[in-house]
Amino acid sequence: MSDLCAPIYVIMKGDEVMTFWCFVALMERMKQNFLRDQSGMKRQLATLQQLIAVMDPELYKHFEKTDSLNLFFCFRWILIAFKREFSFDDVLGLWEVLWTDHYSTQFLLFVALAVLESHREGILRYLVEFDEVLKYCNQLSMTIELDSTLAQAEVLFLSFRQMVQDVDRRQAELLDPSGLRQRRGDAATASTEGTEAESVVGGLKKLPHIAQDLRNLIKSEPSP
Repeated sequence: MSDLCAPIYVIMKGDEVMTFWCFVALMERMKQNFLRDQSGMKRQLATLQQLIAVMDPELYKHFEKTDSLNLFFCFRWILIAFKREFSFDDVLGLWEVLWTDHYSTQFLLFVALAVLESHREGILRYLVEFDEVLKYCNQLSMTIELDSTLAQAEVLFLSFRQMVQDVDRRQAELLDPSGLRQRRGDAATASTEGTEAESVVGGLKKLPHIAQDLRNLIKSEPSP
């Protein structure tokens, strides 16, 4: 807990009362990270795993091949919001961005993805065992450049949001009854209707599946 409390104490210039209440608010925000059964951390790591699968299938397959899909090397990043990965000043800047919830209440996962994407070539080319991936990611501490990471996280978020919108739009087009009738024409036969139905099913199967946990990433306000 000192990882999270110490920066607040410094910012509050040693005011213990203000530090306490700010820390209470922070823990309310991050309480899912400290559940006894670790269900909150497991859920976030699972969501990050799904995000990697959608955004970078090649990296996902490499993690699968190296038995790294547990993403344990991202555990500390998420648990204490990169507190040990950046300098003190950079941590304050990162936390300020995260706490705005400007793009997403879970923008931290896009920051984690951005870090992985920044090192994907080295990971894909040289790391062939889980222990190697774990050691490599742990050694990134204090070497990550904040501004470029945040810029890449923003690009990744916007790309993901656009992907979700494109999938939803295409799905709506395929399922739109008026669109089906227009494509079939007034003289459509039963066999033609069957062909159209098969075409719709085939089109839906080709669309990437966006799980609800992933869709929740584009929410900028926490669910009630």
